[in-house]
Amino acid sequence: MKNFLVITVILFILVNQAMSQEIPIVELRINNTASAKDDYANFTNYIPCTISLLNGSQVNQDVPVLLRNIPFGVGGQLVFSSSGGISPGNPNLSLIVPKNNSPVTFYIKGNAGYPSTIDKDAIVEVCNSSVSSNLTVLARKAMMVTNSSVIPNSLPVIDVEINSVSTLDDYLTWSPTLVKIRLNNHSEFSSSVNVILRNMNNSIGKINFGNLTLANNSTASDSTLSLSLPNSGTWVNFYIAGKFNNASLRDKDAVLEIISGNSGVTTTIKDTVINQRDSTVTITDSTIVSKDSTISIRDTTITPRQTTVSVRDTMIAIKDTLITSGVTRDTISSGNDIFINIKGTVIALRDT
Repeated sequence: MKNFLVITVILFILVNQAMSQEIPIVELRINNTASAKDDYANFTNYIPCTISLLNGSQVNQDVPVLLRNIPFGVGGQLVFSSSGGISPGNPNLSLIVPKNNSPVTFYIKGNAGYPSTIDKDAIVEVCNSSVSSNLTVLARKAMMVTNSSVIPNSLPVIDVEINSVSTLDDYLTWSPTLVKIRLNNHSEFSSSVNVILRNMNNSIGKINFGNLTLANNSTASDSTLSLSLPNSGTWVNFYIAGKFNNASLRDKDAVLEIISGNSGVTTTIKDTVINQRDSTVTITDSTIVSKDSTISIRDTTITPRQTTVSVRDTMIAIKDTLITSGVTRDTISSGNDIFINIKGTVIALRDT
C-alpha cells in the first residue's frame, strides 16, 4: 500500500507539471534570416537554418523537438542534417532546443526526386518530442525546393509577421487579423519603398487585405493592398482575412505575395492558411449542376439529345421560350425530384 501511494504521488506531480507548462513557442529561420525572401532550398548544397524558443522563461526545461516533412505532403521534400557538409541527411532530425532562447543550427536541402511544383509547397513541421507531448505540432514553415533562382538578391529584404514572429498563429478566418511588415535592409535605401500585396496566382486559399482605416464590425475585403515601407525600418500595420468561399485545402496553401510597387517584380512570398468554419456556400442563379448529361451551349441555344436534367429544390425561370415542332417531353415527379426527358429538335431559349 505504501509503494502504491508513492507511485501515485509521483505520477500526480509529473502530470501537474506537464499541465502547468506553457506551450513552447518556436521561431524557425531558413538561411538564418527572418525574411521569407530566401526561403528556398536546392538539391546540391545544404543551407543553414536555426530554431529557437521565444518563451523559454515560461517552460520548465529544454524542449526536445523532431523536425520532419509535413506528413502526407504533396510538394517538395527535404532532408535534414545537424552538420551539413557531405552528410547524406535524413527525412527527420531530432534536436534539443534550450530554454534560454539561444538558437540551434541545423541544415536542410532538397530530397532528390522530390522538387516543388509551386512556391511554398515544401513544409517543415516541428513537433514536441517529449514523452508527454505525443508529437504536438509547435510550428510549420513553408518554402520551395528548386535549383532555380526565384527572387533576385538585389531586391529589398522584407519581413512579415502574421499575428507574431512565430508561425504557430499563421492561421486566418473571415475575421481580420493584424499583420505587420517592414523593410529589413532599410539602411540601403534613401527613401521609402513602395510595395503591393496580393495573392500568389496559383494559391488555393485566398486572402483579402485592408489598411488600418478598416471600420468596426467589418473585415478586409480588397484583393490587393499598396503600402509604402519607410527606410527607417519602422513596422507598418495592416489587416488580412480569408476570402469567403476560398478556404484552404491544406496547411500553407494561402500564399501572400509582395511585389515592387514600381517595377512589379516579386520581392517576398509569405505562406499562411485559411480556415473555413460554419460557412454557407451560395450558388449564383446562373449556375446549373447537371449529372450524366451533355449540354451544348452556343449563343443561348441548348441542344439536348436523350438528356435527363435532374433538378432538386430548384426553380428555373424561362421567359420567351420557343419550342420547335417534333419535340416530345415527359415530366415525372418523384418527391422533391422532377425529371424532364426531352427528345427531338432544338429548343431555342432567350432571357434565360
